Amino acid sequence: MEKKYAGDSKLFVILDDLDLPLGRLRLRPSGGDGGHRGLRSIIECLRTQEVTRLRIGVGRNHEDASEYVLEKFKPEEKEVIKKVFDIAPSHFQILLNEEVEKAMNQINSWTHEA
Repeated sequence: MEKKYAGDSKLFVILDDLDLPLGRLRLRPSGGDGGHRGLRSIIECLRTQEVTRLRIGVGRNHEDASEYVLEKFKPEEKEVIKKVFDIAPSHFQILLNEEVEKAMNQINSWTHEA
């Protein structure tokens, strides 16, 4: 199958990730869907795994993810998510100005606890 958008560096996906701790960021230039149905849909639609994605950890507090993903954040969780959103513009600047590998090193090592 021909790749529809292969090599399109302008495409960037941001998604939640139950398997990352709350507030943890993980940038990858490509790869599988990791069980994330929304990312799977994007990969299938674009016919390529070459999609830069930033996963934002929301943690997993329950075994049944279908119930958990619809819950509102607790006040202490909202503080962590606020820190992620506050730092987001500088992370996007890194992505625009740096090679993906350098951006990955900086973004993937960021922590909201600093």
